[in-house]
Parts: sequence; structure tokens; C-alpha cells
Amino acid sequence: REAARAFFTLDYLGHERVSIMDGGVAAWRAAGNALTNDAPRVRRGSFAPRVRTTVVADAAWIQPRLGRAGMFLLDTRTPEEYAGTGARGGIPSKGHLQGAQLVQWQDYVSGTDDQRLKSREALQELLRARGVAKTDTLVAYCYIGYRASVSYFVSRLLGYPAKLYDGSYDDWAKRELPLVKP
Repeated sequence: REAARAFFTLDYLGHERVSIMDGGVAAWRAAGNALTNDAPRVRRGSFAPRVRTTVVADAAWIQPRLGRAGMFLLDTRTPEEYAGTGARGGIPSKGHLQGAQLVQWQDYVSGTDDQRLKSREALQELLRARGVAKTDTLVAYCYIGYRASVSYFVSRLLGYPAKLYDGSYDDWAKRELPLVKP
């Protein structure tokens, strides 16, 4: 999740060459690759941000699109948060945004011990099974935008137009906008 959040941030800032190592350090080690504590020599570089506001959704952008074709909401919270029947870390939930489908970040990886992404075909099928059309703009949200960054990354990886609702459920609920309970 940390890597996906870093990916989103760099993508938002307009960095064109951002990658995530599939499986992280655990996969690197499992492949027999070495790690070092030696500090590399680096040269000073430069980066001029070209902020891409189009990758961020907010309540004002989402609300008029609820229930309409072309936008697909991915709720990446727990099943209890999604249903409005439970809390996470003591923070209550009253449900989910209209039309949102539950897709937890763990659904994208091979297993609890293996944090590598499933195959592109499996990821595509996961989204198709939720009703995503290839032309949909996928908008990921969670409680504040951290867990949702994995859905944002996977959406971009698969070639979907993607947005992250950075304020997520917390922003929506504070605005007292409508929520749905199954």
C-alpha cells in the first residue's frame, strides 16, 4: 500500500517514470537477489512538477455522476465498513457511496504471504466481475485515500482512466452526503 500511495503521489505530480517492484523486497529476496547497506553515489537532479489535477476526484466531481454510466466507484474498505455494520480502528461507517463496489486491496495480490499482483488477466476479470466496463473511469476510495491508492495503481496498470478520491469516505461523511447500506 505504501508503494501504491507513492505511485499515486508521483503520478499526480506528473512524474512520467514511476514503477513499483511487484512483490517488493520479499520477492526480490525470494528471487535470490542481494541487498546492501552501502549508500549509492547519486547526482543532483531536477524535477519540475506538472500537477495532474485530473487524477483526483472530489465530492463535487463525484456527486453529479452517481448512478450514471462512465464512472465506476471502487470502495476499498473492509466489508463491514462497506456495509455500514462495523467500524475499523474505532471509526464508524454508515455505508458506502451509491453504486460503489467492494474491492479490497488484498483482492489484487496473490496471497497474504505473497504480495505480488495477480496476473493482468485475473485483475481484469476481478473488475469485470464487479461490472466495470473498459470505458469506465474508475474512482477509488477508502476512508481517507490510503488503501484506495492500490485500486488506483491497478486501474492505471490495466489502462483504465483512473481517479483517487483523496478525501474518500471521511470527506463524504463529513459533508453529510447520501450513503447506502446494502
